[in-house]
Amino acid sequence: MALLKDRSYLVFLVSSMLICIPLAFYYQITSRVVELTGLPIGTTMSYGQISEIVFMLVMPFFFKRLGVKWMLAIGMLAWVGRYTLFAFGATDQIRWMIILGIVLHGICYDFFFVTGQIYTDKKAPESVRAQAQGLLVMLTLGLGMMIGAQVAGQVEGQHTTDESKQYGETVVALTKQIDDATKANVSESEIAVMQEEKAEARHSELAAIEWYALWMKPALFALAVLIGFVLLFHERGVDIAKADIEPVETNAVE
Repeated sequence: MALLKDRSYLVFLVSSMLICIPLAFYYQITSRVVELTGLPIGTTMSYGQISEIVFMLVMPFFFKRLGVKWMLAIGMLAWVGRYTLFAFGATDQIRWMIILGIVLHGICYDFFFVTGQIYTDKKAPESVRAQAQGLLVMLTLGLGMMIGAQVAGQVEGQHTTDESKQYGETVVALTKQIDDATKANVSESEIAVMQEEKAEARHSELAAIEWYALWMKPALFALAVLIGFVLLFHERGVDIAKADIEPVETNAVE
């Protein structure tokens, strides 16, 4: 594809794939941080989807003032900020930091991924526009997310302490005891005691994870991608300020 010979577009493609590696941490691990702080998981995670809708509506305003390069850069910077908030918020169980990190999803996703799709649409000749969008999706939500899922799993394993694993075994054992007790028609008061013990063990399991080190790794990786992008991306030939912005389907990864 001739489009790949364009240096700035190639920088954009590589950056898009690389930023999807830390992206996987959000989808795989954030819910456990929310659980740790005692916030309702479903409701709290929905703040990110609401934020995505809000920032989709205000994107034209920012397009006119920032241009493609700085829209993309701010999107990546938001990932750095989000994971830094998670690093400190999870360690000390600070709820507002976790909530703010989730609310940043609108900037993280819209400013980078939606801008990227619009940029690709404007950059690619009409004859290869569909192929260019397909390549972008394959490299980001395909290859990038696949690599990110593996990396996130390994990093989480590295920072899951022996203490956390021991509490995890306790949670599993108590879950079995509760199931057996329920089948044996044990009194509700006894089951309630076991459920309380399970909840305490689960909280201890999550609290024992090395959250600061875990979240700072994707934060620093995203920062490195951001720096490389800002230094190497020099697009001057595409005007997306008047582009039509349509909602992007994200159900595959949310």
